[in-house]
Amino acid sequence: MQKQGIVTSTADRERQRGLRNAVGHEYPDLSTIVDLLNGIHAETTAILMIVEHLRAAASSCDDFNGKRGHTQ
Repeated sequence: MQKQGIVTSTADRERQRGLRNAVGHEYPDLSTIVDLLNGIHAETTAILMIVEHLRAAASSCDDFNGKRGHTQ
């Protein structure tokens, strides 16, 4: 996805994946939960940018395949 310009770096993607995986676990320690939430907050802008890049790529594929504007 880095070659397509969807993510900025492999390190960023790995950090974001780690946060996503951590959300699925329960943590009894409040400081661990705070660190996780702070990490998610720090990555929010980058994650939203990835979503926009994916939308643009999907739209580009639809345009290329002639699906833009057609209804079922």
